[in-house]
Amino acid sequence: MKLIHIKEKINDIITQEKDMFASGLKHKPLLSNRVQRIAIRLIVSFFVLIFVFTIVSRVSDSATIASVQVSTMASGTLTNKAEIDGTIDAEDGISITLPEGLRVIKVNAERGKQVREGEALLAFDVSSIEDKIKGLEDEIYILNQKISLSGKGSSDSVLDAQQALDDAQQAYDRLAAKFERKDFADLEAALANAIENKDRAITAARQAFIKEAEENRKNVQESGDDAVRAAQQALSEAEEGTPAYDSAVQNLEVIKARWDNALSEADEALSAAENRTDFSDEAAVMDAQAAIEAAESALISAQREFEDSKDEELYAAEKNIEAARRALKKAQENKSKSQTEAEIERVTYKAELSEKEKLRDTLKEIMDNGGHVMAPVSGTVLKTLEKGSKTEADVEVVTLSNNGVGFVFKGSLDKENAENFSVNDTGELSYRLDGSTQKLDVKIAAMGTADEDNMVPVTVTLPDGKYTPGMSAQLSLNKKSETYQNCLPLTALRRDSRGDHVLVIRKQNTVMGTEWVTSRVDIIVKDRDGQMMSIESTENALTYSDKVITSSNKTISEGDRVRIEG
Repeated sequence: MKLIHIKEKINDIITQEKDMFASGLKHKPLLSNRVQRIAIRLIVSFFVLIFVFTIVSRVSDSATIASVQVSTMASGTLTNKAEIDGTIDAEDGISITLPEGLRVIKVNAERGKQVREGEALLAFDVSSIEDKIKGLEDEIYILNQKISLSGKGSSDSVLDAQQALDDAQQAYDRLAAKFERKDFADLEAALANAIENKDRAITAARQAFIKEAEENRKNVQESGDDAVRAAQQALSEAEEGTPAYDSAVQNLEVIKARWDNALSEADEALSAAENRTDFSDEAAVMDAQAAIEAAESALISAQREFEDSKDEELYAAEKNIEAARRALKKAQENKSKSQTEAEIERVTYKAELSEKEKLRDTLKEIMDNGGHVMAPVSGTVLKTLEKGSKTEADVEVVTLSNNGVGFVFKGSLDKENAENFSVNDTGELSYRLDGSTQKLDVKIAAMGTADEDNMVPVTVTLPDGKYTPGMSAQLSLNKKSETYQNCLPLTALRRDSRGDHVLVIRKQNTVMGTEWVTSRVDIIVKDRDGQMMSIESTENALTYSDKVITSSNKTISEGDRVRIEG
């Protein structure tokens, strides 16, 4: 029934519409009141304006908020690359470089001359050397003042403390070695000589006693023989049977008995002299014994004094070692985790100071040689200055061969890149020969110290082959690092007076909704190449999920609102 009723109503409406259309009548306006129409128009205009302002706000916001690209930490390896332009030359043993402005007054060894080590090569004007030394002394003084004013960095403090400990240990070792090598040979020789003198005195005294006893026995023997012969002569002259004869017989017997006794006493005296061992009461022996006692006393006194000195000095040296160890431990505890600009400046000053001191010492050595530059090795003069010319900065004064055979490549690499490479690193050397490009696998043989332009000389020893001295060449270096766990694009690195850092984005809820806001995280750069860097965040503030800003279309800083590009 309801459906029938609805259909009837629809049919009635359709019929009414047809009748109105046929008669030309129109429906009345829904809003016949003028005020209602104005209100509707205002409401519509309001929403249109809101829509327009929203679009303008969005456009303005996109124009003022920086668009950034982000990355997250990941593990990886760094690849250090470098291209070094240089020349191929005959291998030289050593080149001598001096400060500019020194005037040559004599050439002792012309190019091509064979020289021996220590032979004079050039003579310079002494006054110009003295002026240069004075200038270097002034520069060294200024650099020392700058180093002092820049303050000591913690790294230098640790190095200084370590050096102090090494010095203290070396001082102890030198003392110990000195005491081990202490020689009392002179005093011991004096004692041995005194003992030998005593032995000689005893031997001389014994021989004197024996000689005296032997001479006494000889005299007794001769006197007894004379007395017996005289008695026998008297007996032979006496008439037998007479009282004189009897008296002569008795006298002969008495004389024989007396001289036999005397000879026995002389034999006993000789035997006693031969068997005597104690000569301590003899003057010469007593003097020799006194000399022995004096030598023994001197030796004992020296040994006692040596032991006392040894104990005192070694104890003091041990105390110095302990103090140096404590100082090193304290310096290590105070070592800063980040390097300040003052420390970097100080290291630069120290490097410059070292170069100035080397130049000064070289010039002083020339002054000690009467203004002459001496050959450091035996070889052939490959290059030298002319008489009357002056030295120039970074130009070799003399070049000597080291009597070796072969060629080398020489070039220079900026100091920052040079820190990524070391001796024995491999590379590829390219050069043109006979119209074609030649390539060689080579190794770095030597790397020097940075010059005033912060360029580090690089030398490569070439294998035997065909080369033209002075020909141009290019060395390509490509070195991969170990695998690092925390790597970021190098473009993420930012620096200011507070040190190295990166900017990460954090979500922040505002009245306009959720926004990205930058936040600072301090880092330490452990290694880097031309594109990536290995980092360590302080207090592990950076996580693998953090979005690190690598680039932006505007300058941004900590606390700025940003939007992620794409």
